[in-house]
Amino acid sequence: MRIGLFILALLLSSNFLFSQACCSGGTPLSSNLGIQGLDDKQLEFQLSYDYNTQRALVSGSQKLDDDRRDRNTHSVLLRMSYAFAPKFSLTGVFSFIRQEEVIDNIAGGQTTTFAQGIGDAVALLQYRLMNSPKASVVLAGGLTIPIGSTERLDPVTKITPLHPDMQPGQGAWDQLVGANTVIYNVLKQGLSWTSVLTYRLTSPASRFNGAQEYEFGNEFQLITGFADSYFIGLWVVDPSILFRYRSTAIDKVNGVNSANTGGNWLHLMPGIDIHLNQNLGVGITGEIPLYRDLRGTQLTTSSRIRINLRYTIVPNQDLGLLNQ
Repeated sequence: MRIGLFILALLLSSNFLFSQACCSGGTPLSSNLGIQGLDDKQLEFQLSYDYNTQRALVSGSQKLDDDRRDRNTHSVLLRMSYAFAPKFSLTGVFSFIRQEEVIDNIAGGQTTTFAQGIGDAVALLQYRLMNSPKASVVLAGGLTIPIGSTERLDPVTKITPLHPDMQPGQGAWDQLVGANTVIYNVLKQGLSWTSVLTYRLTSPASRFNGAQEYEFGNEFQLITGFADSYFIGLWVVDPSILFRYRSTAIDKVNGVNSANTGGNWLHLMPGIDIHLNQNLGVGITGEIPLYRDLRGTQLTTSSRIRINLRYTIVPNQDLGLLNQ
């Protein structure tokens, strides 16, 4: 009986599920991969909190005068990296995500929907192609591991499946490739130019007991800009100003293009990273939308902030130092 009601609800709600604006939320794995060169035997842990507020309803490149719908995405990510050889390192990213959506009803009152749980993970192999006083180049490749749930139901009805964009996981073994290039001492001592490129090749995932096959669009992302370095007392402070360009292809439902998905985004990313000592660091990065050109009408990011805490064990240290 419950299976029959589930299928009926799925069919009745399919027009709503597949025609609503698809938000640009979800677990921010691609922008938190941390592609970087590590010294041999170096071990690094990073704990991050990512808050994405989506309140801008955009059609094409035009922001609409409609603020009845808000989406907030909270993501906690743990990234661990270890250099097992002079040029090779492994990175794992694990995530927990909570998505909240509030809609102001025309007749009054609000409808609140939320979903939370463990998100997908990432396994990444990195190769340090070049490392010199002038420049560094790191190449990377890996997979997303679909451990996050794709079957969350509306918390009110307990029967209506949530849109794939609201689910903690995406349900697919996506392929990832990336590169990080840093050029040191550009224009002046301490000023560096960095560029991180990632590409995610997606694959379809079966959902709702085989009633739907959903595939998120392939994603290209480029983060580029400048970072400087200063000494303030015993701290090393690295302010940065970066730009993030993101482009996604159209999502597909059962092999058919899904309306109101895909587009291009350009964000400004001011940030600061503070090295408190040889091992411990903290960073904060904001995101401000500068331009978006979206397919159809979508609810998209109005502001975003990331906070991270980083602990590094350098090659000449022992793991036992963690307990001192």
